[in-house]
Amino acid sequence: MDASLATGHAEGHAASHVDDDQKVRIGMFLYVVTDILFALFLLTAYLFLRSSNTQNAWFPTGVPDLGGVQSIALFETIALVISGLAYLVGHLGARADNQALLRGGIVVAALAWLAALGIQYYYVGHLPIITSDGAFASSYITLSGYHMFHLLLGLPMLIGITVRSLQGRYSAARHLGITTIGYFWYWAVILGIIIWLLPILLPPHL
Repeated sequence: MDASLATGHAEGHAASHVDDDQKVRIGMFLYVVTDILFALFLLTAYLFLRSSNTQNAWFPTGVPDLGGVQSIALFETIALVISGLAYLVGHLGARADNQALLRGGIVVAALAWLAALGIQYYYVGHLPIITSDGAFASSYITLSGYHMFHLLLGLPMLIGITVRSLQGRYSAARHLGITTIGYFWYWAVILGIIIWLLPILLPPHL
């Protein structure tokens, strides 16, 4: 009788554990989906304002171009791509129970993320435009600030996942944190690439 109770308790605990993992996955997935929808709203506003150019307010005469600062954005995008690829390597390492690959990938991903944050901070601080310089300036600065918000939001995740990886707390059987944070991590990298490409593919000058 005691053995059957213990078995039932263990099965119930395992089922509860699986349910909790699913809740975490769904919660992070829904957050990322919501974030994607908001980013699409901002990108749609950019496209609409550029196409309508109401009262020639999209890029008024006399407003400076982005100029050389775009090269800074390129370096930030490269750092982001490296971060995303390294995170993927760490993720695959966790799934394969390869601790060296896991730790190396996550550490490189964290360092590249920090580099991207520093470059983005410098980039936004050196933009030759302000929000009152027309619709392009306003929408582009908003998108750049939104991207920086993602990089800042990733800091506590970055610290937590790096420490846990170095402590060997992830394995093939237990790597939920890496998987769920990966949803956010990969999305932030993709958004950074989109924002970098935006003024190149759809420049302020009509």
